[in-house]
Amino acid sequence: MTFERELDGWLSEWVACHNEHDIGRLVNLVSANLVWEDPAMFGATLTGRRAFRDMLTSSFRAFPDLHVKQGAPMLGGETRTAAVEWRLRGTFEHPLRAPASLPKTLPKVAPTGRRLDVRGVDIYDFDDDMLLVRCRAMHDMFTLSRQLGLMPDPGSSLARLSAPLQWLGAAIQRRHN
Repeated sequence: MTFERELDGWLSEWVACHNEHDIGRLVNLVSANLVWEDPAMFGATLTGRRAFRDMLTSSFRAFPDLHVKQGAPMLGGETRTAAVEWRLRGTFEHPLRAPASLPKTLPKVAPTGRRLDVRGVDIYDFDDDMLLVRCRAMHDMFTLSRQLGLMPDPGSSLARLSAPLQWLGAAIQRRHN
């Protein structure tokens, strides 16, 4: 079977499992040595199935209606790599916690009840058994943060208040550098 056909089957299962919030099946689609890079993790890297399971548990709890759609894959030439465009939607209803395996410095975020509707691209690398060994997620954290109410909307009173606080923070940083 060609990589392209294997990938089509894997992606169908991946999307179905995400939309059913079936963590067990999703974990079975990734390598024990999975490496997951995502801007939403503030520079931290998730490693392994346990950390992946923790991330899914937290995400599906925070966004109980989380739903993903994926576009057609773009294959990476002679490698077992594919880039896949996606769109993620959901409502931020419960606290979002970082997986336990990530640094304790990552914030726990309070739910805002706001809707998420963000697009991005994942670059997937697979092993010979068609298990995901690496995912590099790329998406606009600025838009995502605004949608979820983690950053103020432009022109809002909170945005006007945050500018002087940023100036104060910058002045403090300069003194300590």
